[in-house]
Amino acid sequence: MCTDTVQQIIKVLGPSIIADYDSSFAGCSPLDVTFTNKSLNATEYMWDFGDGTTSTEINPSHTFVVPGTYTIELTARNEDSEDISRAHTVTVYRNPKADFTIAPDIVYLPHAEISTYNQSSDAQEVLWYFGDSYTSEEFQPTHIYAEEGEYPIALVVTSRDGCKDSVMIPKSIQVLHTCDIKFPNAFTPLVQNSDGYYDPTIPETENNIFHPIFLNIVEYELQIFNRWGEIVFESTEIDKGWNGFYKNELSKSDVYVWKCSAQCLGGKQILKTGNVTLLR
Repeated sequence: MCTDTVQQIIKVLGPSIIADYDSSFAGCSPLDVTFTNKSLNATEYMWDFGDGTTSTEINPSHTFVVPGTYTIELTARNEDSEDISRAHTVTVYRNPKADFTIAPDIVYLPHAEISTYNQSSDAQEVLWYFGDSYTSEEFQPTHIYAEEGEYPIALVVTSRDGCKDSVMIPKSIQVLHTCDIKFPNAFTPLVQNSDGYYDPTIPETENNIFHPIFLNIVEYELQIFNRWGEIVFESTEIDKGWNGFYKNELSKSDVYVWKCSAQCLGGKQILKTGNVTLLR
């Protein structure tokens, strides 16, 4: 009787592997995401986040910085087989950029108006804070201040995806009382020659030097002319006035013409002319 024998090895595999993880995510940069692994029958995992980084953790966390859409790949395996899922994505929205300038940065009451220049990018909505309890949702508003002081200005911008950015400039606006310069229409000089300097902080009582009363002036020029058009006095020092002398001699009683140019703190220009009577 003839016989024969054959032998085969049968490998019994475990349950099939199913790679699976939680749903898609979307948000503003930087976006922190913690993934929940819902795979079945796997012992090892490899995550590919689509931005050049990977992880072998079961439930990894990852921060996405660069705006874009990333397909998340999960490979689940055991000693027998593997499965791959690319079921979900992560979308990172671009953040807006808040930026602005203000002009002028020094204003004077009672018309202390500023203009804003919105230089933001990717901004769908804006909210301005002017530092005096007033706000505005206009893209590029003007604003009038009512009280003297220094004010911060802040801008919050929101993109169409709901991402926000903000910027604040402390002490961005200085509000001052009116800038002005005034001159008397007569003065009585001393008979002795002097250097003409006076103290602007002390109220005038003797009126023996022709000089201005001023507020918030930073640059100044004064010229005084006699009736023949000669310049009898000129100065760029606001604390130096005309003592009534010309070429070391006391000028005669007469009417003189003065011309003044001045610049306020903040850049405003003032030009004035007038007459002054020298009394002896």
